[in-house]
Amino acid sequence: MELMLQTLRILRNEYFFNGYIHLKILSGTSRELVEKAFFLVDRLSSNLELPTEESLKKHAPEKEFITC
Repeated sequence: MELMLQTLRILRNEYFFNGYIHLKILSGTSRELVEKAFFLVDRLSSNLELPTEESLKKHAPEKEFITC
């Protein structure tokens, strides 16, 4: 994540890129890095991973947990 933010800083501050940037935050990214990303991108998204049946029931009770 740090390398992606460093790349974004270079694009914005050294190359003055003002185009659209959509960054997807990786799971486990610290709050500090997420806050830094907000200042560098136009859009920020994240995936919520629910790897266990318990976590799925807690956050999305209407879904069914299926194992392969």
